[in-house]
This record gives sequence, C-alpha cells and structure tokens, in this order.
Amino acid sequence: MVQWGKASSKEEDLHQVWDTLIIQKLRGYRKPHERSHADNNEYDKQLTAQWATELKGKLDEDGGIDVSDECTDIAMPQKCALAWASEANAFVCSYVLKDVGTNLGPDPCDECCEWDWQGPEDLSKEYYQGAVPIVEEQIAKAGWRLGQWINALAEQRVSMKRAGVVFVGDGNHLQVQPKLEM
Repeated sequence: MVQWGKASSKEEDLHQVWDTLIIQKLRGYRKPHERSHADNNEYDKQLTAQWATELKGKLDEDGGIDVSDECTDIAMPQKCALAWASEANAFVCSYVLKDVGTNLGPDPCDECCEWDWQGPEDLSKEYYQGAVPIVEEQIAKAGWRLGQWINALAEQRVSMKRAGVVFVGDGNHLQVQPKLEM
C-alpha cells in the first residue's frame, strides 16, 4: 500500500496507482461525484478521445513507435502476449519499485528483481512525473498493437473469403464453412 496524493490521503494499492490514478491525474479526470450524472459517459468519451489524439500527435512528432521487433503474428498470440508482458514487467524493476522500498541487490535470474518492501510509502511528485512518460508510451503501444491485430484479423478474413470460405453466424456464434460448389 502507498500514499497517493497527500500525506493524509488513504493508502492505495500500487497496482491501482499505476492502472488508474496516474492516468486520472495526468488527464485531469474529475470523479463522477464532481460532475453531473447526465454527462458521465460523454465526459469519459471526450477525455479518452482527446488523450488518444494527443498520444498520436506525440508519436507522429517523435517518428512513431519502433516497430521493428513488434510481434503482430496472429497465428502466435501467446508469443506476442508474452513479449508485450515481458516489456511491461521490465518497468517493475527499472521504475515502479526502484525507489519504493529497499532493493536487495541483483537477482540471480537476471529477469526479475527482489524487494523487501513493507510500505506504506508516500509516492513523490517526482515519482509521478517519471511515471508519466512510461504510462503514455505503454498506452500508445497498446493502441498501436491493438490496431495491428485488428488489421491482421480483417486481412485474414478477406483472404479466407477470397479462398471461398463462407462465414455463417447469428451475431453470437460464427461458423466457418468451405464454399459448396454446385
């Protein structure tokens, strides 16, 4: 558990800080009780769309994401997911827990880290500022990766249709059948 915001604030789970609170602070998110109920959904959509546009602009300015090593092979989803998770998990040692608690030294496996952390710890303004570029890069990469997977799946379906495969479904279930010749 960590202190987030003010020294007098309630303790938060570090996972919650990274998954929600850093993003909300970064985007100036207003909590639902701070706005009218009528605009909750629209507010969330506008905030998300604005952030997506800003991230895309930053990526375009910086030359985009280095995609040379990206895994986009839809035939090997586990391989891609593991590669992405390994990349994200590297931030646990290099940043997320780096200054939170006591580093016990190098881990013999070289792929993970060990921490003797008792908490609660007050996360500083500097910690938040260092986290922002990590969060923005990971969110931008997630959006790019999702787009690549959707494109690959769409291309696969088009190729299958050209090969004569028929897709039959009711919206909830999909069956793939070879095209019958008469």
